[in-house]
This record gives sequence, C-alpha cells and structure tokens, in this order.
Amino acid sequence: MNHASIECVLPLTPLQEGQLFHAEFDEVGPSLFNMYLSARLTGPLDVAALRSASARLQARHQCMRACFRQDRNNQTAQVVMRDVPLLWRQVDLSGLPEPDRAERLEQLARETRSERFDLRKAPLTRFVLVRLAPDEHRFILCSYHAVLDGWSSWLLLGELAQMYERGVDADLPAPPPYEDYYRWLAKQDRAAAENAWRAAFAGLPGPTLLAPADPDRWLATSEQFHV
Repeated sequence: MNHASIECVLPLTPLQEGQLFHAEFDEVGPSLFNMYLSARLTGPLDVAALRSASARLQARHQCMRACFRQDRNNQTAQVVMRDVPLLWRQVDLSGLPEPDRAERLEQLARETRSERFDLRKAPLTRFVLVRLAPDEHRFILCSYHAVLDGWSSWLLLGELAQMYERGVDADLPAPPPYEDYYRWLAKQDRAAAENAWRAAFAGLPGPTLLAPADPDRWLATSEQFHV
C-alpha cells in the first residue's frame, strides 16, 4: 500500500473489534454484516448525475473510503484512503416480462446482499442501479456494517438526494472529522461501561438469542423517492 494514498489511520471502535473478530471465523458463505438498503426511484432519472453524486458522496465521507489492515504486530487498524474507485453497477431489466423482471430483481438483490467484501480493500460500499422501466429504477446501497450503520445509511441517502438535485453546489455543511468520534471515545470509561453491562446481564444462564435463528433471513429496508 502506497503511504501517500493514505489519508489517516484510526483505531478500531469496540463495535468494530467485535465485528472483525466474528469476520475472522466467517470466511465462507454470505456475510451477515453486510448492510443492504434499497430505494425505489420513480420518474425521469439522470443516471450520469446520480453516479456523479454517488462518487462525490464517497469522496466526502471518510467511512466510505475505509478498509481494515493489520500492522507488523498483527494489530488491526482502520485505514482511510484518499481516493478509491466507485463500485458502481448498472443492470437493465426493462426488456424482461414482468414475472421474469421481478424474479431477476430479487435474485440480483440477494446476490448484492450476499457478495462478500474484501475488508483489506476500500471501499466497503457498493452501488447498484437497476432499470425496471423508463421511469422506474431500483437503487441499492450495500456496505459493510463496520464502516456504515443503518442510521448513517439514511443520512447518506438524504445527502445523495440533495447532491443529485442540486449538482456539485449542494451547499452541504462539511461533515465532522471522523477523528472527533475517536477523541470522544477515548474519554469514555471503558471499565465503568463493562461493569454496567455485566450488571445488566447478570443472572442470564448463557448466550441469549435476540430473535429465532434463521440463516435465510436478510435485513433489508427500502424507501420510495420521487425524482
């Protein structure tokens, strides 16, 4: 890795430590830490403008240019790259009959959800735009949970919509530096937090599932936008 291409190197958060720990033991099959969000776009769509807005969104946020590498002491850190390629895919299903189109869209969604990321390479976010009809598209954002969570995904989609509508001059406020969160995190009392969670879980006989185990269940959310 060229050091000149690195913007900064950051430690892992406790949540990232846990996710990457599990990732080491989950090297086959679909990744359970892939975040998936699907938005239905209706109306005329400027595909080139949407792709350009997606690229600018990725350049704007450090979390969308991050990957995870180990140093010589086998310690994992989060590495933010200055420039990364846009993982963008376009699929045209508009020529298929309706039943085949719906089936192919579901298959494509499952493939996008299950495709594993190489955590050593940035970005850990990919975009898929599916054309269903001249005025109907499905826009899919898939990312690895260690760099982007559900709340953040919705915020990013809101920014993306503004950048698409207004072009380069979206006049969005600068995002807070990623390092600010780590400064806040460093001030927290981890021992006190651990004791609080030990007290909260005291009395449990063993590991407890939050929901019934279902390896075929995928968490997917969608929203309808008019553009």
